[in-house]
Amino acid sequence: MIRLRDLLVMAIACTSLLFTACDDSGGGSDDPEPDMAIGGEGEGEGEGEGEGEGEGEGEGEGEGEGEGEGEGEGEGEGEGEGEGEGEGELFECEDDNADTAPLDASAINGDFGPATRVNNLVMPADADESELLGCGDMVGVNKGSGLATLLDIAGVTLADLVTLDDMGDAELLLFAEANGWVAGETGNMAAGGEGKVDLRMYIGDTDGAGNYLIDRSSFLDGDPMNPALISFPETRTHCGEVQTPPSGFQLSIPVQDIITVDLELAATRVDGKLSVDAAGFAMADAALTGYLTEQAIVDLITKLQDTCSMPDGPEFCDTVNMFLGGGNLEDTVALVVGIIGGYDAKVEGDVVVDCLPEDCDAVSVCLSLDSVGVAISGIAPEEEEPAAM
Repeated sequence: MIRLRDLLVMAIACTSLLFTACDDSGGGSDDPEPDMAIGGEGEGEGEGEGEGEGEGEGEGEGEGEGEGEGEGEGEGEGEGEGEGEGEGELFECEDDNADTAPLDASAINGDFGPATRVNNLVMPADADESELLGCGDMVGVNKGSGLATLLDIAGVTLADLVTLDDMGDAELLLFAEANGWVAGETGNMAAGGEGKVDLRMYIGDTDGAGNYLIDRSSFLDGDPMNPALISFPETRTHCGEVQTPPSGFQLSIPVQDIITVDLELAATRVDGKLSVDAAGFAMADAALTGYLTEQAIVDLITKLQDTCSMPDGPEFCDTVNMFLGGGNLEDTVALVVGIIGGYDAKVEGDVVVDCLPEDCDAVSVCLSLDSVGVAISGIAPEEEEPAAM
């Protein structure tokens, strides 16, 4: 039976990264000037006979303000746009009284917790479905549907990968930990009343006895003493919702103990409903969005081609060579990008903007997910080196 990680690599090879296809959000705009940006605050000024108001667009739901002055009676309006990373409110609660229940003491298990396990993953089939799944605000026209065709080619159903078998294991175990949230606190009270946590994500493992562990590949250089590769500091837990600020998303997937496939997304965010249970916390109707850059695609394809050009390569190399072998790198990258709907966004430092098709350099990614509380028992042991013959 082919392991999950092999399936992931096959999907990646066929169309450049499983986790990057989720949001082809913006195949390009006819307007040569960027009309949407993720990140920053905008300010606008309006002048008229009375008071003027201005609005600015920026990161996600960043806010912009503007004032206008005039004489007599009347109103004036002005608009402004801002780009860059801002420090405005990540979201406003529709109900000021909304909150989670207090976190149960059982949700903290030693050094880890509260934690959650992704138990449902969905990739939108088209831009309309992306809107319904919470990815409608992304930059780009595809809204996260670009890789759906590739997954179909590879025969991969994301929901199946995270479904537990009779032994309590799954092809893909993906955990998240809300570090800084302690027993007795509600979401609004987390971290001493700030309502903010450090959301860390891990690749999971099991010990064969029903206990969940964190795979060492989840940490920088595979060392648990180092930071987690995926971390969202200052994640908001107010009002029964979870919302992260934009952050890098780095996921290392060991494949057949031969190579490690590194997936990296820019400006990644997680937004969804938040609740607690006895085992940890849960997310519902959450959207994970990010952007796969051109360089990340080139690096991935290069690594796969180099690995599969060697004799006695991994089993998945037959599939890799079918799609990625035989051509030069530039042509291969163009083929892969074409399959996933083309670049539809442009990454400029920490900012993602809309773009003309010829100027775009990133693929938008969108994943809809749900999760349930889980207890993490510790770190998986180091794999033993095979004995010398």
